[in-house]
Order: sequence, then structure tokens, then C-alpha cells
Amino acid sequence: MIDEIALACKESNQQVPETIGETMQCIYNSLSLDYRNTLKTLESLTGKVYTSLNIVGGGSQDTYLNQRTADAAGINVIKFKYLATCIGSGLTGLAGIFCVMEFKSGAWSTTDISSIKAFGWLAVALVIFAMWKPLNLIWGSLVFGIFYWAYQYLLKISTDLTQMLPYIVTIVVLIIVSFRNKKENQGPASLGMSYFREDR
Repeated sequence: MIDEIALACKESNQQVPETIGETMQCIYNSLSLDYRNTLKTLESLTGKVYTSLNIVGGGSQDTYLNQRTADAAGINVIKFKYLATCIGSGLTGLAGIFCVMEFKSGAWSTTDISSIKAFGWLAVALVIFAMWKPLNLIWGSLVFGIFYWAYQYLLKISTDLTQMLPYIVTIVVLIIVSFRNKKENQGPASLGMSYFREDR
């Protein structure tokens, strides 16, 4: 197969791959462009514009191929990655300000760092508990908020246990999610991975 790829590149006046990495690059380019051409053909035949493309088979689990296919189809992958990062960071900042204004009465000092960290752990547990789905996140945050209010004001739990609870909840959530080890419950496969368009 490697020899056939090299021959095809030579016949089409393209750079002939010399390493395994360059050969894989050719394969990824070919697959992503084939997906794009198939999508454009479907759009021309049906007269419809398709906003999603479902890749089946082994390729559906290849995050890099999925990003390259989206890029080849005209979706600005880098823009959406930065946009998601900006929105997430903005919401995180708003949550931090709300925490300081609501729970700390607008005053914050270095002695409050441990309590802020506790809320951070709850946020991590909530995202995992929601299985990375925004709608689940909304309902989950309401449930977590009710539990926080209940154990603090109704149950009158000791201060030590109150401080430990966010960490306990995080551990419990991680254990529960590990038992529900399904593909649809996993986080985004490209999370934390950079995408460089120049690599195409």
C-alpha cells in the first residue's frame, strides 16, 4: 500500500512521501477530501445544505481525521476551538465573581482559597457527572446547588465534613462514571489537543 501511495503521488506530480508520517499525512488528506467531495456531491444531487456529517466505521473514532474532514468541508475548526475556549473561560470568570460576591459578601482574601478550590472540584465533578452535555449540566448544577444548600442549612453538618464534601462528591462521581464506561459518556476526544491547519 505504501508503494501504491508513493506511485500515485508521483503520477499526479505531488511530493512523494518518504517516511511513515508523510505517508499517513497523504492518507489523512485523501480521506478528508473524499468525505468533502462526497458531501458536496450529495448537496448538488439533493439541493440541500447538510450541516452535519456522520462518519461511520473505524474512522469515526479518529479525532484528527474528524477535524481534518470538518476543515476540508469548510468548517473553521480553529475558530470554533478558540470560540469554545473564550466562552468557557468567560463563564468560569463569571462563576468566580459570583462565588466571591454571593458567598463571600464581596470580600475575598487569601484565607478563602481553600473554599474557592472546593467549588472548583465541584465544578469538575459536575462536568463529568453531566457526561459533557450542556442540558445535563444545567440540571446537574441545580441538583448540586440544592444539595449544597441542604447540607449547609438544613442538615447542620459539622464544618469539617462540610469542607470535605466537595472532594468526596468528586470521588463518588468519578467512580460512578467509571462504571458507565460507554463511548457516549466520554469527554470530547480532541479536548486539549491543538489543531494546526498548516499540517494539511
